[in-house]
Amino acid sequence: MDTSDARSDAAQVRALGRQIAAERVGAGFSQKELARRVEISPEAMGRYERGERDIPFSVVRKVAAEFGLKTSQLLQAAEDRAERDA
Repeated sequence: MDTSDARSDAAQVRALGRQIAAERVGAGFSQKELARRVEISPEAMGRYERGERDIPFSVVRKVAAEFGLKTSQLLQAAEDRAERDA
């Protein structure tokens, strides 16, 4: 993987985290509440939302379900956010 791919991947991780945070706020959940619902620690949720860690697909699926979204819808929204932020 060259450095531009690594930067692109990092930007996608950050965009997904920002999208999850936006969806969470829109749904009226605290980080702690969403973390409890998807069975992870609040600290992990914070790291995911800040784009500090890759989000396991199993967590992405659970998060999308909490928002009434298909996984593909959440990922597309994150991709759209990454393009806007670029």
